[in-house]
Amino acid sequence: MKLTDDTKKEHLEQFAFRETISGTIREFKIICARDNVSKQSKATQIIQEFNKIHGEGNPIYPITKFIDPDFKAVPATLERQEKWLSFIKKTDNETLKQLEYQCYMIMVMAKCYLKIPKHERKERNFTSLRQMEIYKSW
Repeated sequence: MKLTDDTKKEHLEQFAFRETISGTIREFKIICARDNVSKQSKATQIIQEFNKIHGEGNPIYPITKFIDPDFKAVPATLERQEKWLSFIKKTDNETLKQLEYQCYMIMVMAKCYLKIPKHERKERNFTSLRQMEIYKSW
C-alpha cells in the first residue's frame, strides 16, 4: 500500500502527555509490561472502548468524569433495551435502587406533562413530585 501525505500523517500521529500525569503514564507502562501487552495495542484498545461508549455522542459524560470514583455511568435514557439489560445485569443492588427511583420520578413527570398541552408546559410549575402524581391521576 502506497502511503499518501494524508495517510502518512495518520500513521505517524502521536499523543503528548503533560508532565502532571507522568506518574500515570509510568504506571501504565509498568502494567502493560506486567501484562505482556504493548503500550500501543493497549492504548488502541482503550481508545476503541472510549469511542464505543461515546460514539453515539454523550457530551454530558466527558472522559474526565470516569476518573471520579463516585461517578456512575449509565446508558442514556432512550438507549436500546439490550444496552439497558446488559447494564442492569452487571450492576449492584444499590445502583439498581437508585435507578428504580430515578425512573419512577421520570415516569411521573412524563405522565403529568403529557396531560398538559405542549404550549402550556413552560408556564406550569409544580413544587413537588406529589403534586405531579395527583395531577397525572386526574
